[in-house]
Amino acid sequence: MKTFDLYRHPTLGYEAVKRGFSWPALVIGAIWALSKRMWLGGAILLVVWIFLFGAQSDADKKGDSASALVLLLIQLALAVTTGMLGNSRWARSLTRRGYEHLGAGDAEEPDAAVAAFVRKTATDSTGPTPG
Repeated sequence: MKTFDLYRHPTLGYEAVKRGFSWPALVIGAIWALSKRMWLGGAILLVVWIFLFGAQSDADKKGDSASALVLLLIQLALAVTTGMLGNSRWARSLTRRGYEHLGAGDAEEPDAAVAAFVRKTATDSTGPTPG
């Protein structure tokens, strides 16, 4: 089970953000950030990745294996950092965009976390049955 923080926007609906490490952010950082509508962060990541790949390609062409290794380690550190901070940055982005933090829930998938929360909210709002 994973723990998700649940957010709701008045017109855009629900989002569930997994707590902890983001594997998609590690693997496809800039694309992941842009898909989450984090435009500035995604654009910055994209520019940094293009620069690093270009510098590494240049170092490889020149046969400068020490520089190529350093650039590879920088890319690895950037990817790991993006994975570690990705979900918390996404949650902060949602809050800035008008989403309300509703709480947390455990589920295997984000949609299941939202569905469980909506079911629980609907059950809580009906109250106890008279008897």
